[in-house]
Amino acid sequence: MPEVKVTWYDGGLMPDRPVELKDGEKMGDSDGGVLFVGSKGKIMCGCYAKDPRRLPTEEFADYSPVINERLVADGMDGHEKDWIRACKEDPATRVQTKSHFGYAGPFNEVVVMGTVAARLSGLQRVLNWDGENMKFTNIGADEQIRVPKSVKLG
Repeated sequence: MPEVKVTWYDGGLMPDRPVELKDGEKMGDSDGGVLFVGSKGKIMCGCYAKDPRRLPTEEFADYSPVINERLVADGMDGHEKDWIRACKEDPATRVQTKSHFGYAGPFNEVVVMGTVAARLSGLQRVLNWDGENMKFTNIGADEQIRVPKSVKLG
C-alpha cells in the first residue's frame, strides 16, 4: 500500500471546517465522521461511512457511487450479512467480502494507531509510523504513554 498521511482527531478535537461546506451544512453526523482529503477534492461522511459526499459538491455533481448491485438486491448491505453470505457460498464461486482480511487488516492498523496516538498526545509532536516494521520511529523507549483515567457518570 502506498504511503499516506493520516491525521487522527479524537476526544472532541476536530479538523478545520472544509471551506467547501455551505453555511449551516454539518460536518459528519452525531456520532463523528471522516474527512478524506485528496489531490482533486475531499470526501466527507458520517461515522461508519454513512452518507458520503464529495466536496466541492458542484465539481462532483455528475458523480454516482459504485454500488455492489448483487449485495443490495440480496439485502446484504451490512458487513455482518456479507460475511454470512460468504460462509454459505461454495468456495469455488464465492464472491469476496467487502471487508476481507486483506482490506480489514491494514484498516485495523490505522484505527489502532489512531487510538495509540490519542494516548501519546502528551508527547506534543507529530508521530511517525513505520508500517512495514510496525513501530513509531520517533518515540524513545523511556517515554511514557498517558493512560486517561476512566470517568464515572452519575
